[in-house]
Order: sequence, then C-alpha cells, then structure tokens
Amino acid sequence: MIDNSSFHKRPHLKTTIEKDGHVLDYLPFHFPDLNLLKKYFQANQAESNITVT
Repeated sequence: MIDNSSFHKRPHLKTTIEKDGHVLDYLPFHFPDLNLLKKYFQANQAESNITVT
C-alpha cells in the first residue's frame, strides 16, 4: 500500500510489482490515519512542542 504520489503511479512500477506476484494498492486521498510517515511527523512535532518548566 503506497500513497498517491505521481512517481508511484508510473506504469513501469505497477508492471514490475505485479510481475513479481504482488498487488499494488493506493492509500485513499486525504486519509492521514493510514499514512504512517505523516503520523510519525505529527507525533514528533507534538513531542517537540512539550515544554518543561
């Protein structure tokens, strides 16, 4: 499962993945709950906003 970036939608990528017996599936648009990289950066940002007094 990958995001909808334009470089993920190149025809040779799909052909190569399916040739090896895998299924290419895309994340839904605007669905951050499935985007682990976005969740990582959100958690990292939240942690950096914590102030110690």
